[in-house]
Amino acid sequence: MSVYDEVPTYEVGVATWGHSDMWYASTIAHDGYHSVLYHEAKAKSDGNEPHAEKWIGEKAERECLEFQLSTLKELGADKELLIYVERFKASPTYQGDHKSWEDYQKRSW
Repeated sequence: MSVYDEVPTYEVGVATWGHSDMWYASTIAHDGYHSVLYHEAKAKSDGNEPHAEKWIGEKAERECLEFQLSTLKELGADKELLIYVERFKASPTYQGDHKSWEDYQKRSW
């Protein structure tokens, strides 16, 4: 999720947009929530750049997964997909440790 742009932009790979519409929609909700967390934290800090933990840390990732789950439930997702997303909450660092732009660009999803 590109939260720094004037208009936040969802960045997605083929593995995600090429999957089911249900999955794709839930990932938009998930990453969109990262943007919400970022902009809320920035507003609370008088426009200063918020600490990354506010929008991409483990706690933030769990919140985004919860929002993704609620979106999936609202869309009528099957039980298997809900269980799949639920499992990520136990280890919210599943997305990897992207400490550099190069690491981030290696993502395929």
